[in-house]
Amino acid sequence: MQLVRALGAQQGQHGQYARHEEIARGGMGAILEVWDEHLRRALAMKVMLRAGPRAEAMFIEEAQVTGRLDHPGIVPVHELGMS
Repeated sequence: MQLVRALGAQQGQHGQYARHEEIARGGMGAILEVWDEHLRRALAMKVMLRAGPRAEAMFIEEAQVTGRLDHPGIVPVHELGMS
């Protein structure tokens, strides 16, 4: 997948996020509380729990679909990356 290669090339460039504690956990990922050092604000970050091409594809698809939604009851997606 071309997107996975592109994200992998950017690995390690997301150092502005200081990880704090885990907020929640599901079957596919965990939600972490993070601090954005650049914008000085608290954020939530979802991280993958499973590895492999199928899990990566599902995770990316979820981020892309959710990133296109605009609704007050849905948490917006601001960034997709790998670390």
